[in-house]
Amino acid sequence: MEERQMRLKLKRKQRLVWGMFSSAAVMLIVAAIVYVLKLPTPEILLMTALVTSTAIYGLSAGVTGGIVFIGYIMFAYSTDHSFIHYKDEEILRLVVTVAAVMFTVFVIGKLKSLYSSTLDRLTRANQILEMDNSLLKEAAETDSLTGVMNRFAFRRDYESYEHCDVHVMRLDLDDFKNINEKFGRSVGDFILKNAGAVLEGAFEKHACYRYGADEFLVVAVNMSGESFMKSVRELSKGFDELRNTDLAAVGLNYSAGYVHGVVENHDDLRLMLRAAEENLNRARKTGKNKVVGSEYSRTIIKKLRKQGNGAMRK
Repeated sequence: MEERQMRLKLKRKQRLVWGMFSSAAVMLIVAAIVYVLKLPTPEILLMTALVTSTAIYGLSAGVTGGIVFIGYIMFAYSTDHSFIHYKDEEILRLVVTVAAVMFTVFVIGKLKSLYSSTLDRLTRANQILEMDNSLLKEAAETDSLTGVMNRFAFRRDYESYEHCDVHVMRLDLDDFKNINEKFGRSVGDFILKNAGAVLEGAFEKHACYRYGADEFLVVAVNMSGESFMKSVRELSKGFDELRNTDLAAVGLNYSAGYVHGVVENHDDLRLMLRAAEENLNRARKTGKNKVVGSEYSRTIIKKLRKQGNGAMRK
């Protein structure tokens, strides 16, 4: 933090020096043009250059430019360009011009300073707002208990899966309600949190969702069958390791069902979820810690829908 502040201070000093140098250079160039061209009213052009440089670079640059301005006016108004001797009327012109320069530099410099500070505050406020929005977005799309993305995030991602080759897997923790009743909700929460970690350890974080109370969802995109099964084995290994901890007496088990296919239209993913649920039910019937999968088939899905099982969650 201190190093960053030092860099910012150095950058401000560099901008300050550059502004003063630029303002002085501009004013000297304009003074030279005025002198060479013998313009009758040099104050107008010089004042325009002064206002512009002060508005761009700030008060310090305005002071530097103002010194050049006043120096040239003292040269131009003095008798024989002596910088010392003036006629009475030229003294009055000099006093008025110097006062105008000082007033202009002060006012424009302060306005520039006010503008810069306001812009800095707005920039900082916008950065804070963007950070808050990012945190709110993350909080809205992340399950607070497990840290896994939630159903809201799945709804957000739903359209992005269209035209993708996907493995859709649904996973349930077996007899989770009984675990909550027997061991307490704190143990249940601990299991859910660790189950989410196991799932994200086996698959990529952006592919995992908490889909229900004790149900998780995986949507793996463009993943080969071999890679998917490797992740399934990692999942099984992760749950085995979890059972070998203090949760050995809890009887932690899971069932999972998946389906593989291409999401060709808006309804396919919805139907794949239903097919994955059917495979999940088959896994439950075959025993604990089983995973049952199949290829996506519209024919089978149509039969399921005719049986009145077409209602799905999204």
